[in-house]
Amino acid sequence: MKIKELPPNHKRVISVTAKTVEDELNYIELLLTSQKIESEIKKIIPSFSDEEKKYLLEKIRELRKLNKRMFEELNLESSEITEAQIVKGKITYLWTVLVDSKAKALKGYGNLPDDIAKSLDSYIDSLLKIITEIN
Repeated sequence: MKIKELPPNHKRVISVTAKTVEDELNYIELLLTSQKIESEIKKIIPSFSDEEKKYLLEKIRELRKLNKRMFEELNLESSEITEAQIVKGKITYLWTVLVDSKAKALKGYGNLPDDIAKSLDSYIDSLLKIITEIN
């Protein structure tokens, strides 16, 4: 079902949509096929049987094929990104989240007792120091 060329604005939006679909399918597939995603703060509890995983992975393959077909038939724009760009983007995001979590930034939620604010800021500052070293 070949369609005429999309207008540039629509092409950009649908390109982002197709990339988002691909990214989320990648994450779901990683989740279903990995033995364990390491996390001490957000524990992921396996809840699918092997049969359910097999079914979901088949549906993911179907989604990938259809998404790829849409991408190709609409002549959407692919992108290339380096590992360094991904890491830098994620690190920058983490830096922002951490800065916004300092005691002073949390005043909108009410004042923290000084000892808790100092302890929190000490942790945040230590995390920021390492983030800065990476960046």
